Amino acid sequence: NKKLADRPTMLSQQKLQDIDWSRWLPLLLVAVGLAQAVLQSLFFTVVKYDDAQLIEWAASAQFGNLDQPTLLSNIAWACSLLGIPPDIFIKIARQIFIVGAILLLHRALRHWTKDDVLAWIGAFSITLIDDVRGKAVTEFTHFTFLLCTMAAALLIVTVLTERKSVWLYVLLGLSAALVFHSKYNGLLFFIILLITCAYNGTARRVFLDKGALISAAILVALAAPAMVWGYLNRSEVTGTFGKYRFDSADQSPFVEALDAYGSSITSVVIVVAIAFAYKIWQDRSVRIVLVGIEPEKFRLLGIYCLTFFVASILVAMAMNVGEVGRRRVIPGTMFMAVFGGLLAGQVLPKTARPVLLTVLAAYWVVVNVWLLLR
Repeated sequence: NKKLADRPTMLSQQKLQDIDWSRWLPLLLVAVGLAQAVLQSLFFTVVKYDDAQLIEWAASAQFGNLDQPTLLSNIAWACSLLGIPPDIFIKIARQIFIVGAILLLHRALRHWTKDDVLAWIGAFSITLIDDVRGKAVTEFTHFTFLLCTMAAALLIVTVLTERKSVWLYVLLGLSAALVFHSKYNGLLFFIILLITCAYNGTARRVFLDKGALISAAILVALAAPAMVWGYLNRSEVTGTFGKYRFDSADQSPFVEALDAYGSSITSVVIVVAIAFAYKIWQDRSVRIVLVGIEPEKFRLLGIYCLTFFVASILVAMAMNVGEVGRRRVIPGTMFMAVFGGLLAGQVLPKTARPVLLTVLAAYWVVVNVWLLLR
């Protein structure tokens, strides 16, 4: 009787395992992103916050501005010359960046594991972050640009852990510059990786290499215009600091920082907890055995996430930061989500991973539908 009862479940899991995920998921992502772009262009008229600033800056070419890089607004300005208004551009660009981030993460994680389902789970897990599943779809285009550029940077760093070449370090420098020009706090990704060199051999092998000097030179050269503009307009730049509410916290900086992480990645923690609960129910054990995934890369990502978390808490306390916004710690929470997704997928038996991936993909579709209906 037990075998008969288990047969429907086994058959459904087998059907999920037989799906060619790398064929259908990109099509799903593109279809959802395209639908969002078209419907927002037709019906979403209100543009707020950073996107309103972006449209204002896109009225002309900019060599520098206050608290956001000019690359995206300059691209919007160039598109306006081709007949695409800036407000339409950002509604399309947001969806391109989100889809691009997931696809680039999957590409990177395929270097980590031969299990395509596990790689997709890790990539899709960024959709569990609070701001990604909400405001990133409908506003804050700079935020989605950062997601995409950091995903590209992870791909290049991943390849560098396997082999080195001058051209890869050139690409690393270009990716770092692109991250910088998408959102300034994105450089924390590289800063934290440099910190991890103190106690991680993989990070040292990539970043304490003479090739990294090429990357640094490219970054400095391409970041120089914005840095010079900021130096020549110091009073305007410092005038924007009030929006970060330094020294005006209702709670301690420690609690504020914890709140930022808690509100951002709660869904990731829930997914990991469910995976562990399933494992305990099945195996009566919480022991994790890494199977089919590169331990070196997985360890580096875990160390990066822990270092980012501890460093951000310490900096928030040292600077007495009044508010630690969720979007300001995205260089940490993005990769915490990827790590959490990989961990949940690794904990689950291989036959259950397609179920988790199906849930994540369906969840992303439902989120997009709900954002339109509301």
